[in-house]
Amino acid sequence: MPPFLAVLGLFMSGISAYGQFRAGQAQQEAKNREAGRLEHQKIQNEIRSIQNENIRRTNAATAVASNTTDFIYRGNTGKSFDAFMEANRQVVNDDVNNITYQRYVDNRLNLQAQETARSEGSAFYQAGILNASNTLATGYYNYRMTKIA
Repeated sequence: MPPFLAVLGLFMSGISAYGQFRAGQAQQEAKNREAGRLEHQKIQNEIRSIQNENIRRTNAATAVASNTTDFIYRGNTGKSFDAFMEANRQVVNDDVNNITYQRYVDNRLNLQAQETARSEGSAFYQAGILNASNTLATGYYNYRMTKIA
């Protein structure tokens, strides 16, 4: 085999290795962008959750005002009114606590997804380096074998 073909084969192995290395980098960058997108999504979910809490509190305040007016108009004050107010307060607190807990769960799941994306990106990068190293080693071995023969 002509020597220039051996050199050309080694050169092509280098190009292939560079492509594998860059592919690993690109996959890592894509996973990092995905993790960033998930971080933005987490912030949006928190804002939405706070808005839901505020809406629930506003609706509760409106309902309490309306029911208080109704109780006073009918002359129902005293223990039944106090019991109603306590039950209403408990329901609103339970609803807000449920919204807060759901936000916590969503945030934990989101953080896990971010960590997974970053880990996958790191694994893709390492795989790219290993594949590139393997390609270079194989190309060099083939070059040496061709040059010797």
